[in-house]
Amino acid sequence: HLRSGDMLHFYHKYISLDENEGQPLTLSFSQGARFAASRARIQVRPRSYYARLLAVVSKHVSPQEGYWMEAAWYDVLHPESMQHQTEVCSLPKVGDHMTLGPYAVHSIRQQLI
Repeated sequence: HLRSGDMLHFYHKYISLDENEGQPLTLSFSQGARFAASRARIQVRPRSYYARLLAVVSKHVSPQEGYWMEAAWYDVLHPESMQHQTEVCSLPKVGDHMTLGPYAVHSIRQQLI
């Protein structure tokens, strides 16, 4: 739904509020946007920050940006340790025992045989 971009564009424009330099980004997140946050943690960001995010995801019935928010909540709530600057946890590198795309099931079966 964003005319000028993709998730990386969205992340930098609305979440981290910085320039998108086109660097790859891996986000750790709780699927389904299930998390808890204290009032103090939420108030780390100003109300205007959340109002801007709400406006972006309120433009369509099922906005793609809503799915992107699922992956970005940690960074919304932790601006002092954004994932494009600091890893939340160590993850395998793409290609190291990781299969992406529609061939994942076939690749896993081959590894188990």
